[in-house]
Amino acid sequence: MAVPLTGAGPERFERVKHAWRAWLGARLGDITMSGAGDKALLDQALSTISGRLVDEDPAAPVRR
Repeated sequence: MAVPLTGAGPERFERVKHAWRAWLGARLGDITMSGAGDKALLDQALSTISGRLVDEDPAAPVRR
């Protein structure tokens, strides 16, 4: 179920998304990067995960 956002809603969602990304990155910060593209891949993965955390439907069934 979509909830209509106020004018500040999209900006607030971006702040939450960036907070999730920072939290995830801090937990994974000690990962050894062995390849030249590893940092870029990690950045992309963190962005994707944090976006999904913000966009997920709380009423949707849990995927396992």
